[in-house]
Amino acid sequence: MKYNDKQWIHNQYWNERKSIREISDECNVSQSTIFSYMKKFKIPRRTMTEAKKGQIPWIKGKNHSKESKRKMSESHKGKKFSENHRENLSKALSNENNPNWKGDDIKYMGLHRWIALNKSKPDKCEICGESGKLELSNKTGKLIRDIDNFQWVHCSCHRKYDIENNIEHEY
Repeated sequence: MKYNDKQWIHNQYWNERKSIREISDECNVSQSTIFSYMKKFKIPRRTMTEAKKGQIPWIKGKNHSKESKRKMSESHKGKKFSENHRENLSKALSNENNPNWKGDDIKYMGLHRWIALNKSKPDKCEICGESGKLELSNKTGKLIRDIDNFQWVHCSCHRKYDIENNIEHEY
């Protein structure tokens, strides 16, 4: 009975990397017997990550047939996500949760795009109060991710504002 030897069972499980099932098959006993002896000898169990280390995934190197791919594609056609699900996906991948999020290390166009998405566009220029075509103006010229650092203004008001306030934009 090899399995009632603490050194042997430890060596098989940890050094030889055998599973409890492989050890039990080798000893012609049940898996629960091997597990009981491991508990008795206080031999720690491997985590799933440790147990799978070095194993090749069953799907590796295999490809779906063209027919399988066609069937999978067909099964997904016409499926629509609920409004709630779409909102949850959008929230889950917005701002800091998005893998492309740059934080404060953002360039000119990226920052303007972010502000345009997050600062509602008024009907009138924030400088002169008249309606017309509006664009975003950076109040300080600094590339700061701060909605209050931007205003919606006419092109002409934008130029005047920058000149009057000696704004030099960072690009």
